[in-house]
Amino acid sequence: MIEIKNVSHRFERRDGQGLLVLDDLSLTVAPGRRLGLVGDNGSGKSTLLRVLAGVEQPDGGRIVRPPDIALLEQDL
Repeated sequence: MIEIKNVSHRFERRDGQGLLVLDDLSLTVAPGRRLGLVGDNGSGKSTLLRVLAGVEQPDGGRIVRPPDIALLEQDL
């Protein structure tokens, strides 16, 4: 099971301003279920996947994930 509770993640832009891409996100995905992520460019889809895989740490919230979760990047 994957469980996301109140996850937030922010990037710092070049001008020093913070850009909030994940804001208080909560989600539960049961084992064996499939999930699709759809959204505009820059809306946080890849960031969510990196946070789920443990590649990046969220600024806030909690993530419970199986130990064998992995991420295959788009560009190799």
